[in-house]
This record gives sequence, structure tokens and C-alpha cells, in this order.
Amino acid sequence: MKILALSGTNSCHSINQQLLIYLTKQIKQLSVDLIPYTTFNLPIYSIDMEQFVGIPESIKFFAQQLRASDGLILSIPEHNGNVTAYFKNLIDWLSRTDQQFLSHTKIFLLSTSAQLVGGRQVLQIMNNCIHSFGGEITAQLPLSDFQDAFADGVILDPKIEMAVKTQLMQFIQSLFDHNQLMQAS
Repeated sequence: MKILALSGTNSCHSINQQLLIYLTKQIKQLSVDLIPYTTFNLPIYSIDMEQFVGIPESIKFFAQQLRASDGLILSIPEHNGNVTAYFKNLIDWLSRTDQQFLSHTKIFLLSTSAQLVGGRQVLQIMNNCIHSFGGEITAQLPLSDFQDAFADGVILDPKIEMAVKTQLMQFIQSLFDHNQLMQAS
């Protein structure tokens, strides 16, 4: 089985990227491809832009990777109560390859922030968005107060670490369950 991991930001200092790196290191039994935050250098989507330049090759390639993967780990930062402009643009371009570009994809959805809310608002937005593109969220986790909870690549609070690992195991189990179902049919 193959898992893709993507942070919804293009910032090299992203705490969501740091959380994603931590999570990918926890998965030992499966193949995980961490998509670099610099992968997508895209023009802002518009129908005119699509007609002028077409769908960028990086989007076509990523759409193929999504279709070939069993699962996706998404760590989405919250900007002004919404997804980042970077990630919204990525979704807009992907939706032009196929409206169901997340079809049958199991998703672990995360968000972290330096504030107490921990990205809960963006998780709520993404729940609706993911389902409309055919994805299935099998685990999700908001992580608040990132600077207090995480340092030097590790989670400091054992309760938070347990919550993260529980959600990660739930996600991985959903991949195995789906794989067994597909093999049986």
C-alpha cells in the first residue's frame, strides 16, 4: 500500500509541515511519499488561465499519484479562518483533472496552530470539501498550541502523543480494511 503526505502550505517554516514530517516517520510498515511543499508552483486558477496554459504537468502528475495511492495524509494550516490560498489553488487545479480526484481515497486530516483553536475551523471546511471530491476522512486531529506541544521533532505531552498515534492507527487500519475488501471482491 502507498500513502501520500501533503501539507497545504508553501512555507518552509510551516508547523503543519513539521507535524507531517513527524507523522510520516511514525509509519514503518507502509510506503509513504512526503510531497515537498515546493512541488507546485502554479498560476492562480481561472478558466482563462486554464485555456491559456492548460493544466500544469505537475497537477497531472499529482492527480495520477493520488489515483495510484491508497491513502493521503493532509496537514492543512488555517489562514484567516480558511484554507491557505496555496492549497485552495491546488484544489482548484486538481478539480479540473477530475471532479472526483479523491475518489476512494482514505484520508487522515490534520491541522495545527499556535493558538488554542488548533485549526478546528479549517478541519470543518475540509470535511465538506473532501467529501465533495470523493474522499473519505477516516481519521482527523486538530493540534492546538503547537509550540507548547511539539519541540525538536517530538510531541512533548504524552496524552497528545497518544491521541496522534491513535488517529494514525485508525487511519492505517482503514487502509488495511479497504485493501482486504478490494481483494475479496
